[in-house]
Amino acid sequence: MRESSGETHGDISSFQSGVAVMAYNTGNTYVTNNTITDAVRGIAYQALSGYEIDITGNLIANLRNGEFSGNNAYAIMLKGDDATVANSDIEHNLFHNPIRLYVDGLTHTNLATLVSSGKCDDSVDSCVTENPSFSKIGQSLTLGSAAINAGSISSSYAVYKDLYGKEITTDILGNHRPHDGQWDIGAYQHIGGLEIPNAPSITSLQILAP
Repeated sequence: MRESSGETHGDISSFQSGVAVMAYNTGNTYVTNNTITDAVRGIAYQALSGYEIDITGNLIANLRNGEFSGNNAYAIMLKGDDATVANSDIEHNLFHNPIRLYVDGLTHTNLATLVSSGKCDDSVDSCVTENPSFSKIGQSLTLGSAAINAGSISSSYAVYKDLYGKEITTDILGNHRPHDGQWDIGAYQHIGGLEIPNAPSITSLQILAP
């Protein structure tokens, strides 16, 4: 998620580039099990009064400072009134390179201060700051990754099922979550053993004559 060459916005804005997930002046929002890399800001949320965000199970790593705006890289930027910030959840995420979060006027560069602000389930064990150990191709997890078995089920899954009657407990490749009763952080669920993750299926193929 690179910035556009004309980027000048320093604050959360619906016009800002270089942000992987942006929610500006929205209602209740769920951001769950994403893998975000190579962005200036990972997740940026500014809420309308009375609403909140649930940020659970996301892997945010290897961010970059703004090439054109000079904006500092932030894994998460969260803004809103006091109730919004207090009621919003930041749980079971992995932050790496850098560990920098902006929450209601305060910048956190370590888990201790983030936990003291009431996030990460009030425990440094809820969130992770180790290298995610990506595979050489893509952002899937290798054996021993700190993201494996470090996640948890997000309330977004039940909300989605209540609204649409469908389960969304699969990863980006269609592998089921949890695996052996464990949830991983990020878009990929590590299968391990001799199992090989299924490649995304092609639902239709049309061959045109020259």
